[in-house]
Amino acid sequence: MGGNTMAGIKRTAADHWFSLYVRCRDKWTCQRCHTKYPEYIEGGDHTQLKGLHCGHANTRGKHGTRIEPDNACALCYGCHSRLDAHPEEKIAFFKNRLGEERYNELKRLSNKPFKGFFKNNKEHSAKYRKLFREINK
Repeated sequence: MGGNTMAGIKRTAADHWFSLYVRCRDKWTCQRCHTKYPEYIEGGDHTQLKGLHCGHANTRGKHGTRIEPDNACALCYGCHSRLDAHPEEKIAFFKNRLGEERYNELKRLSNKPFKGFFKNNKEHSAKYRKLFREINK
């Protein structure tokens, strides 16, 4: 978890638990094509879940919105790849999902400097681990 990198961005424990929280919140279902994936069971085999990602409206490199729940949703590999490859389609998808006002607010937040992400990683990790476990009962 702590030393992994994805797309050149270090994946932290907070990213891991946030991703699980978002996918569970979205009922293990791609929010674009509605493909359903098996639920995550701690200690179980998660091979099939590799196809369901936590997609971000504003990239994970934007620390101000990196672990903001409205900035993310469950997306299958195909939909995630499609949206990342077609920025206008991605913007339209998230504006439709969030509403234009919330989307624009998140865009503003994503562009603000935010230095506390890595410093507070343990707190973020604990918060989303707890939230995930509460809704994944």
